[in-house]
Amino acid sequence: RDIVPGSQAPEIQAQDTAGQPVQLSDYRGRFVLLTFWLSACQKCRDQFAELKALQKDLSPSAHLAILSYSFNIQKDYWTTAIREERADWDHFSHLKGYEVPVTEAYMIDNMPMYYFLDPQGRVINRYRFASRAAAEVRALLGQP
Repeated sequence: RDIVPGSQAPEIQAQDTAGQPVQLSDYRGRFVLLTFWLSACQKCRDQFAELKALQKDLSPSAHLAILSYSFNIQKDYWTTAIREERADWDHFSHLKGYEVPVTEAYMIDNMPMYYFLDPQGRVINRYRFASRAAAEVRALLGQP
């Protein structure tokens, strides 16, 4: 199945850093910038600066949630990277590496990867770089 603009984003059910269940559909009613990353991926971590700037720039009225899915296996590597990068947004994972349906459902063949979703959970666009994703989010949501 190909994920193209206008298609429904596949559901993801995983756990947050506290072990609580999280579903992508929990974010319906908000725009979502869905990111896919791994703590060992320095390129992924370097691009968090762009996400932090986006989060800081947008007003709450933009109704944007940044949600990161990690392909980590070890929880402590995952949570340490989040803390070190000050990635203050929602995170979730299966903690099973790439051997999860998410990999195929979202066609993850390189990281980081970003999907911008509308409030109904439909794909607006897909990106390889946080800067491009952030620029389109800002343009669509009318922010500077």
